[in-house]
Amino acid sequence: MLTRALGARDLVLAAGAVQAIAAGEEGEARRWFIAQAVADAMDLAATLRVRESLPAEGVKLGLGMAAASTAIALTAAAKLELG
Repeated sequence: MLTRALGARDLVLAAGAVQAIAAGEEGEARRWFIAQAVADAMDLAATLRVRESLPAEGVKLGLGMAAASTAIALTAAAKLELG
């Protein structure tokens, strides 16, 4: 259930960014990417907080995915800012 909820959240955030880019609204797209980065950073923090109660492989996967997603979203936001 949680995985589906996170997937739905990510889908909505990505759709917002894509729609804004398609409309030529780079500032709006940048805000969507920042929102994605914040959400992914919170996933990273939450995983770190409960890592002792999770299987080691799950922690590695969760941290890797959250860190990579945060970095990708921040890079996209920065590229939009720099033009």
